[in-house]
Amino acid sequence: MRQRHCFRHGHADCGCEARNLPRLIEPAVLLLLKEQGSSHGYDLASKVNAEGLSQYPVEPGAIYRCLRQLEAQGCVQSEWDTSGSGPAKRGYVLTDEGDMLLRGWAEVLARRGEAMVRFAKRCSRPTGGVPG
Repeated sequence: MRQRHCFRHGHADCGCEARNLPRLIEPAVLLLLKEQGSSHGYDLASKVNAEGLSQYPVEPGAIYRCLRQLEAQGCVQSEWDTSGSGPAKRGYVLTDEGDMLLRGWAEVLARRGEAMVRFAKRCSRPTGGVPG
């Protein structure tokens, strides 16, 4: 993937876009849990990255921090899964509160998406000339 030049900091390998990423981890995690019914943190980490919300990969630690925060808020529940071979894994499921939070995120992101499209269209319009 081609790196973009950061106009804010003046170099190509800037991570400033990633600073806004935590706000998008939460809705992605909530949606994946809704779609899958139940999941482990490791599986969520790989699938959040596949959503393509950023050009930078989401670290698994960020997913686990998000899951702990969502659990503390009552939006997800977890249990240890001891079935199968290997170490126990913590499985996460979405609660009704989590579903309500996801619906709120969907409304916010829809409005933000519409605003971003309007902004991009305005950026591509010809200018009215340079004031003299």
